[in-house]
Amino acid sequence: MAYVCIPSRSRGPIIKRELYLTYALNAAYALSLGISGVMLTFIALDQGLDIAQIGLLSTLSAAAQMGARLPLGFALRFLSDRFVLLVALSLFALSMVFVLIIPGVIGLVLAHFLQGGSRAGFWTASQTHVIRASGTAARGLARSNIITSTCSLIGPLIAGWLAGIDLVIGEWTVLALALAGLAIVLAMTAFPVFNPPKNPEAGQVRSRFGVRFASLGSLAGGAWAVISATYVPIVFTAADWNEVAIGAVIALANGALLASNLFCGRLAIERFVPVLRIGSVLVGLGISGLALIGVAPAVSVALLILSGAGMGTVMTIGPALAAESVHPEERGQAMAITGSYRAGALLGVPLVVTAASLVLPIAPILLVLGIAVGGPAAFFGATRPARGPIASSETHS
Repeated sequence: MAYVCIPSRSRGPIIKRELYLTYALNAAYALSLGISGVMLTFIALDQGLDIAQIGLLSTLSAAAQMGARLPLGFALRFLSDRFVLLVALSLFALSMVFVLIIPGVIGLVLAHFLQGGSRAGFWTASQTHVIRASGTAARGLARSNIITSTCSLIGPLIAGWLAGIDLVIGEWTVLALALAGLAIVLAMTAFPVFNPPKNPEAGQVRSRFGVRFASLGSLAGGAWAVISATYVPIVFTAADWNEVAIGAVIALANGALLASNLFCGRLAIERFVPVLRIGSVLVGLGISGLALIGVAPAVSVALLILSGAGMGTVMTIGPALAAESVHPEERGQAMAITGSYRAGALLGVPLVVTAASLVLPIAPILLVLGIAVGGPAAFFGATRPARGPIASSETHS
């Protein structure tokens, strides 16, 4: 049987106040996260840590995020997404308090650990809140992602400016943004906890085609986030590109990401699967294309920019597809499942690349990695139908 996505009939009208509050919250959090990521690196360097040690701190944060995401789907049956957002913002604020009052490595370790847990709770709960308050999951997520991506780009610029003045001022700025986020959460409505129906015929949430397919997209998206932030500058620098040119290429890729989000917000639900498939493949091609920077730089740059568009698709259509694939009361679990794949990529990709680089040059590693993260989505479900509908009128009753 072919897969058909049918929108929920049980959703009410758009709750504009909740959407605007969630968008403001996403802006504050993304901005604070963008600033703190750079500030913590500057602080670590100021404390005398080397690149390998800073990498270990990032790995700790990714591991904390992965560990926190796994039980979130179950936890949202007992905790409202507003409560999870309160905990996430509290953890983030506490991370900066530790940096301020505990100098040295211990403060940095605590901050990275707490921020990993904070990101897990925040991104899962903010997605569920947007989806529940929005008339269409894709449109709400697209607007949210545009705001988040824009603020994520602005954050590092602010961090660099603040670091030039005083690192402590930067730390207080991040803390102030986290506290502002807490104030926004307190003004939000606490939606009822998720109460998934017992429907043995539908099977487990993680077995639904839409959730599994969205998870593959999240895996590709997590890999792209790591590669674009860490390995793109390394690869282009090794190819004798200067900092301005590298920054311009990354900016073009991020611009394509934002444009893709605008496109996805207007996409009909019936197009989710093919568009997500294309987006995931583009992400994989962009990663593999970095292997060509030395022999075909124009091709490598073009594929990287296209992968930015693919990343925008993965960010918006992936969660939207997962949300539309399950009963409205199962969406918390669906968001947690897909998010865990992204968290797994954030944790696993740096470890795999680091281990492989001990015996191989970076070009073949990236070539294989791109195939590994983009290939599965190209063929998943393309030759045979899944067992059971993505979503049906019965599951939404």
